[in-house]
Amino acid sequence: MPETTPDANSNPESIKDIYNKGMREALVRYINQVGEGFTQTHALRHLANHHGKLSGLTRDQRALSLGHSGDMNDRYDEHLTADAEIDLLLTPISKEAEIAELKKQLKHAEETILFLKKENARLNELLGGNDDLPRIG
Repeated sequence: MPETTPDANSNPESIKDIYNKGMREALVRYINQVGEGFTQTHALRHLANHHGKLSGLTRDQRALSLGHSGDMNDRYDEHLTADAEIDLLLTPISKEAEIAELKKQLKHAEETILFLKKENARLNELLGGNDDLPRIG
């Protein structure tokens, strides 16, 4: 991933586009390093479409997430053999990984809330001796 840092006097449009520009430059360097015409982007789009199917996303949802029409999205299916398409359609949808990720995020949020409560109490204690300052929380 590119490491990008905007100049302090950059205009907002430049700041908004700095990561995209850095990513594009990194991808061009990578393509030049491994040889002309090679790109992972196409393979990654196929993979994203495939995982979208496995996750139960509709054709239109997958097309929208990839930034093109449903008809264009159907072209990804042209690359699948009949057996691969059948295997894809019969693959069970598993929510276990999604549930595990949500539990991890919940635990992180609970830890953050606990930290913020402690920090709030500490700040209120510091402010406690001065009635001219507003109370936090």
